[in-house]
Amino acid sequence: MGLQYPIVSRFLSDTPDDGIPPPNISVAHDVVAEIVSHLREDQAAWLVPQAFGGGEQYPREPTPAELRAMTYLGWIGGATGLLYFKHDDAARQLRLPASPALYAEAIKLAVEARELGPAIAARPKAAPAVTVRSAACGAEASSVGCLRARAFPERTGSTLVLVANLANAMLPVDVAVAGLNTSALGSGGSNAGGTYCGDHHASDGSGIQVEVLFEHRNVSVRASDGSGGVSFGDFVAPLGTRAYRIHAAHDDGDDGKRIKEGNLVLNPSFESAEGGGLVPDGLWAKVGADIAASYAADGYTSVHGRHSLRVQTPTDGEGQGLQ
Repeated sequence: MGLQYPIVSRFLSDTPDDGIPPPNISVAHDVVAEIVSHLREDQAAWLVPQAFGGGEQYPREPTPAELRAMTYLGWIGGATGLLYFKHDDAARQLRLPASPALYAEAIKLAVEARELGPAIAARPKAAPAVTVRSAACGAEASSVGCLRARAFPERTGSTLVLVANLANAMLPVDVAVAGLNTSALGSGGSNAGGTYCGDHHASDGSGIQVEVLFEHRNVSVRASDGSGGVSFGDFVAPLGTRAYRIHAAHDDGDDGKRIKEGNLVLNPSFESAEGGGLVPDGLWAKVGADIAASYAADGYTSVHGRHSLRVQTPTDGEGQGLQ
């Protein structure tokens, strides 16, 4: 097993501003990227973002948006693991962070990590190049200015693109991805191969779809030059993030397998999970006696498309039932 390097990231700078230091969340990317550039192949970096505050030398907790930005910045910088830095002290009766909104955002990010994890953890030696521009930001690139971005090849042939906005302002962005093998991109849309497909997964006619993960929508492809270049535009919220999946609409899976004609099962390959990310659509769950039992869509292995269903039943006979 390779070595894991934890990188602790404080989100506040050391320069006071009316008594409270201004945010410095870019360190979550910049420090990780610098360290990762010196690691061997059997070594990995984990990011430990600060998730508490309110006392000592930590004036306040991060906002949910700041926690989200730091998380995506770590992934973009090359971190393959994540552990939020909280502060529990039983003797002082401390349990930080104290914000319910911060816990809710961490849970939401954990759901997103489950979907993005297979591509992030793969640590490919080569990946498509990404350029992100915003006239409102006055900067361009994947490593400077107020934007950060990175592309990750997926095992199905599709490409994942992560974007993070460091500015506390809504930004219109232009994203250009080069070096794609557009003839081998993965299956089209999160409902690919299923029994229904919403308008938000329709192709714009170019044969290439760009799906905005976790948001139930697509963005239009502005250009596909036939040589592996794809570009599109979108907006990114203040300190916001985007996860895009670029794929070809005509593909039916990574291995050529097809769902049998006459299939009556809704969402048979667990591709659609519009309601909550981890829970595939079309399933009823029967709660068992073991509260630790769970089920979720799993992107690490599949028979058709890119997902399987992972079921965990720690206690025999007391797990969840699905129908």
